[in-house]
Amino acid sequence: MMAPMARPSSVPWCARRGGFTLAEVLAASVILAVTVAAITQAILAGQMHTHDALHQARASSLAEATLERVLRLDYAALEDYDGFAQAAGEIVDVAGETYPPAYQGLSRSVSIEAETLDAAPLGPRDGRRVTVTIQDERGRSWQLSRFVAEAGS
Repeated sequence: MMAPMARPSSVPWCARRGGFTLAEVLAASVILAVTVAAITQAILAGQMHTHDALHQARASSLAEATLERVLRLDYAALEDYDGFAQAAGEIVDVAGETYPPAYQGLSRSVSIEAETLDAAPLGPRDGRRVTVTIQDERGRSWQLSRFVAEAGS
């Protein structure tokens, strides 16, 4: 006599062994891809923000250095800097040394205008308004301005 044959199971072989189905693997892959894309995007946004802040700090630093350079002059010599400009790639310091490459994407200019400032407790003061403008390759600009009173006014 023949032994009774075992009835085939309705559960697939891979499921009986504890494996994953194709649908489960695809769903996990999609979730992983979306998560990696979101994390990558957040990291890139943070890096761009950091780069932009560093760029602004360099522009401000260049503007302050330029303003200090002009303000060291005697009042009578201020006019000599009116119209001073250095294009991007040509930025040099007082000694003629080229600024580091990170600054070379910036341009700078100085304008000086006669002005009378009404300082309430002191009354009107004649002087010059010194304005330093820094501009980058994207057209963004930063300005620093300072009033320099004429001696004796």
